[in-house]
Amino acid sequence: GFSKRERGFGTVVGMIYGFFLLFTNTPPVSLSLIVIFAAFAFFLFFHGTLPLEGIAPRVAFFILGQFYIVGFGVHVGLTRSLPDGTFWVIVLLVMTWLNDTFAYFIGHRWGKRRLAPRVSPGKSVEGFLGGFIGSLVGLIVCLAIFRTPPISWVQGIPLVLLVGLFGP
Repeated sequence: GFSKRERGFGTVVGMIYGFFLLFTNTPPVSLSLIVIFAAFAFFLFFHGTLPLEGIAPRVAFFILGQFYIVGFGVHVGLTRSLPDGTFWVIVLLVMTWLNDTFAYFIGHRWGKRRLAPRVSPGKSVEGFLGGFIGSLVGLIVCLAIFRTPPISWVQGIPLVLLVGLFGP
């Protein structure tokens, strides 16, 4: 785990990163922020008490954590402000939740073959396939709820494949 000082630094970095992403969200700014925060993280970890061999993975986890947590939250807000943004945010969340739910229950009930035992011993091939079913159900439910969805269910199939593949 990270030390108290590292967690405090991470909180401050996350707030600054989120602020800049929210108000200046362009690829050059986002990339520049990641590079700047990586440099600060290296500085922080080099001046710690940990052995030098562990610095690169810690910085990688630190930066990826910032990008995942803060970047996701900011981009949900930015996506929501787009035309049909409410639909896209809701459909992706529902598809992801149902992917996870179906994968768990189908894998728990019928899962025999392990998907990647070294990475995640509990995931099965059957659960992985069940996740695709959950993603499809999520798409169909959202299309039925929205009166004028921006896509048809056929146009949503690539989205089902993406969520089904990257959801786990």
